Amino acid sequence: SRRSVLASEVAGKVIETSDLFDPGFEVKKGDLLLRIDPVDYEAAVARAKSTLADTESALETEKALAAQAQRDWEKLGRGGTPSDLVLRGPQLRSAEAKLEAAQSDLAKAANDLKRATVRAPYDAIISSTSTEIGSYLTPGTPIAEVFQTDPYEIRLPISVDKVWFLEKDPDGKPQGEVKIEAETAGQRATWTGKIVRTEGEIDRQSRSVYLVAEVSAKSDEGSATLQPGQFTRAGIPSREIPQLAAIPFSA
Repeated sequence: SRRSVLASEVAGKVIETSDLFDPGFEVKKGDLLLRIDPVDYEAAVARAKSTLADTESALETEKALAAQAQRDWEKLGRGGTPSDLVLRGPQLRSAEAKLEAAQSDLAKAANDLKRATVRAPYDAIISSTSTEIGSYLTPGTPIAEVFQTDPYEIRLPISVDKVWFLEKDPDGKPQGEVKIEAETAGQRATWTGKIVRTEGEIDRQSRSVYLVAEVSAKSDEGSATLQPGQFTRAGIPSREIPQLAAIPFSA
């Protein structure tokens, strides 16, 4: 149901790959796939923290100066409302803006450091890999292609003339079970799936509607596992048609 091309989000040299980082291995969500040299990103985090501390100090200083300006105005007994400039309003807002910018810079630096470690986005099987230890990656460089382990989706072409026979939900969308058969290792196995949607258009060449069925990778008997690219045979039970009788061909 999902197939993704993983790409690097930051630049750097690959310094570590997982033992599972090879085609055919199964990984769990969050498993480490590879690590990019984090030194530059750790330094960026340290600089961002230092800048944040400076801006926090500057803001506190401006707050103190603004409060002092308010007290000085009151001591002079001038009355009325002091201007924004007298109370150091522009300086205070500037310090607050610099603090927000420093916080954003730290968040970005921390995020870049996190992105130096690439992890599996979901339970998946690695289909192919595109890099190795020692390679230098730039943002957008493909790393690997993965596909979700379970559930799988199967596209089922149905002739437009046969759509009428399908069961439909109250909204008029096809539904129902699908019986799937396939041969694995010389033995025939079966799976039970369900129709989850249609692809929303009619193929102009074949005049077919494509249904999408969702099915567990494990067979009903638990003895076989579906593989992407495997040929299957699918049967969809028709909806009930009242007052229907079978007429022998000989008649």
